[in-house]
Amino acid sequence: AMLGWDVYLYRHREASPENLLARWTSRSLGIGWLDALVAQGAAQDLGGSGYPCLYCARAGVLLPLIAPETSLRGYPPPLLPISALLPANLGGLHWHLDRLADCPPDEELLVHAFDQS
Repeated sequence: AMLGWDVYLYRHREASPENLLARWTSRSLGIGWLDALVAQGAAQDLGGSGYPCLYCARAGVLLPLIAPETSLRGYPPPLLPISALLPANLGGLHWHLDRLADCPPDEELLVHAFDQS
């Protein structure tokens, strides 16, 4: 059975340490919200086997759902109800707030989601 996901969020669609915006762990439903954004046409599923699964979307789509509200002045409202995230039980959410402050809404971000099983 799937244990959950280790999720990493990067700036500039590039998975390098200096581009890491956030990381967290979630339970087994933890990337359903990304699939919901893909279904809306608001995010792109770049494939991957779970080691990792890859997604990209604009900061203006991703960050209103997961980032601290205080850092998002000028961002649009979330595209999904926050309840869409609640089953994910986001744990150990670590932000690089200095990088987040520099992130414009139209910037493309990259998500790596690693299956923990």
